[in-house]
Amino acid sequence: MANIYVALIGDIVKSRQIDRRKEFQAKLEEALNKINHDFEQFVEAEFLVTVGDEFQGLLKPSAPVYKIICVISEAIYPVQVRLGLGLGGINTPVKEKALGMDGPVFYAAREALNIAHNRIKDHAVVFKPEPGVLDKSSEEEVNIMLGSLAVIKKLWPGSFYEILPYLREGKKQKEIAGLIGTTQPYISKLINNACWKEVVLLEERVEFLLNNYFTGATYYNGL
Repeated sequence: MANIYVALIGDIVKSRQIDRRKEFQAKLEEALNKINHDFEQFVEAEFLVTVGDEFQGLLKPSAPVYKIICVISEAIYPVQVRLGLGLGGINTPVKEKALGMDGPVFYAAREALNIAHNRIKDHAVVFKPEPGVLDKSSEEEVNIMLGSLAVIKKLWPGSFYEILPYLREGKKQKEIAGLIGTTQPYISKLINNACWKEVVLLEERVEFLLNNYFTGATYYNGL
């Protein structure tokens, strides 16, 4: 029975309108290199920029997929990215870098990316499994939660993204205020307006669902 993998394909939104494209390209490559290094134990084929402003990588089903998505999308903000997430097998040997491979997992990720591109104008994450790997209700549940998080994050102001890296590191409000030269009440207001505590719980739920579905996925007859 074929092994099951997770493919992630990203496409930069309005890439032609980006100022200082060389600097942005370096920032994107730095984010992908961080994934390859920090999540090495989960990376089957390394992330890299492929064509234009697209990138892709291949992960193990046990990978913290949503955390990886956040690392990428938050590293390149305010530039936005559409992401197609696929689940399935591959028809070719696994290579060191996610290039020159072929199979249903990449077809599924590409289909998911096309859905995101055709239906959604800006940041989006869409999931699509290879037919026969995951039932339709599970696919829909994952996409509802991914879509909900994407909508919430579109409402975050740039000022919240300024403190987001510190929140990810677990720093306290008073410490963050000192680091950016403001007051603790201001930080508290940003956090409350962003519904940060609720978002963290939703992120944890999404990660749990993805891990549960992906690690338990197998080929079966019927959809």
